[in-house]
Amino acid sequence: MGSKRLDWIDIAKGIAIILVIVGHTVPNPSPLRHAIFSFHMPVFFILAGYTFRPKPWCELLSGSVSRLLVPYVVLALAWQVPTFLMSGAPLTSGALVAGLKTLVFASGVDVPGLGVAAVGMAWFLAALFASRLLFNALMLLFDARELGVVYQGVACTVIAFCGLSVSRFMGV
Repeated sequence: MGSKRLDWIDIAKGIAIILVIVGHTVPNPSPLRHAIFSFHMPVFFILAGYTFRPKPWCELLSGSVSRLLVPYVVLALAWQVPTFLMSGAPLTSGALVAGLKTLVFASGVDVPGLGVAAVGMAWFLAALFASRLLFNALMLLFDARELGVVYQGVACTVIAFCGLSVSRFMGV
């Protein structure tokens, strides 16, 4: 039995894709860009979470690696390698470490305090990959412990607060 797609989710994703394009096309700074950037990526993650079902780790990893991690690495390298080559900088072990750090950190913007360059437009693939792993672990834990929705909400709120606190502490 195949999975049935929900039309409204596909439509919402299509609208979000259009908003991503518009948001990246309008001048910066602009109130329209600011408004779009305030919600367009959270919409994708919320929709992905809405349709997510916990899976055995082997199944989750095989699907997520092929659909998210491999495209992330390919796109990130397609962005970073030409950027590096055009910079004229020498290829040193420090440059390789910095490139690896950029790939692992997967930031959409430069983070000078950590010495991390923006990975480019593919950052969300790495973020969705990591989110799927974390969410799967949480869902399996919640199911195993038979935790109700209130405890699940509290746990997710604590995780979100920790994420915000770490990002503020790191100046991200």
